[in-house]
Amino acid sequence: MSNHQKFLKLIFIFSILSCSSSKSTGNNNSSLFLFERQAKALQNNWDAIVNATDLSYDKITSWVPESGIRGRYAQFKTKLGRLTLEKIVRHKAFIKGPHQEQLNLKSLTEFGYYNPKFLEKLISKMNKLYANKRFVENFQNFYDRELQDYLRVHYQAHNFIKHNPEYKTDYLNHIEYYKKNPELGKQGLSPSYEMHNSFYHFGTDMDEDGYDVYEAYSCPSFWIRRSIDGTSELFFELLVNTLKTFDSDFIL
Repeated sequence: MSNHQKFLKLIFIFSILSCSSSKSTGNNNSSLFLFERQAKALQNNWDAIVNATDLSYDKITSWVPESGIRGRYAQFKTKLGRLTLEKIVRHKAFIKGPHQEQLNLKSLTEFGYYNPKFLEKLISKMNKLYANKRFVENFQNFYDRELQDYLRVHYQAHNFIKHNPEYKTDYLNHIEYYKKNPELGKQGLSPSYEMHNSFYHFGTDMDEDGYDVYEAYSCPSFWIRRSIDGTSELFFELLVNTLKTFDSDFIL
């Protein structure tokens, strides 16, 4: 889907939470060792990666690369991308959809259906990392600076969609309409764009609270798609575990 949702609008973001300068949590677990090694390499080279990453529209299909997931993922994937995560958890990320070896960021009428086994394994591994007090202390400043606001918007967007289940039907209807009218995509439109009015009040509220308005409009679409592929609660569990670890006051 346009906004592609974003190969790990959350999976990827949470994966970066393994950055740590402590001793490896995975000394007795080769997959966790790989996870931490790649994350540490990303952290140590972060400034160079940010400066070197091409965030042009042709590369990431986003007009606002400084917001949302696409710009972040373009930077993070240099060390921790989908294929690396699949190797770590030993399951494919998707069970259905347009994504192959490369992510398809241009499909308007298809999106990736996430693999529940992939998420269950990822949750288990992240919980082991979150139990490492030294890791949490080392990563807290980076979390506060780079991820706190984004994940807070995701948390509120989940609750927004949960209390507006009719948006799922609306979204599916928009997809069917775009299948019958492919010329709309050439005009820069998308099913997610059609949800703009539905998300207006949520986006306005988030903007007034000081959050990024683009992220406030894009995060609800992620949760709609997860309600369609059946992985919403697994993603929410991962999100809540992360907030309890790094931002506990926010969800008290």
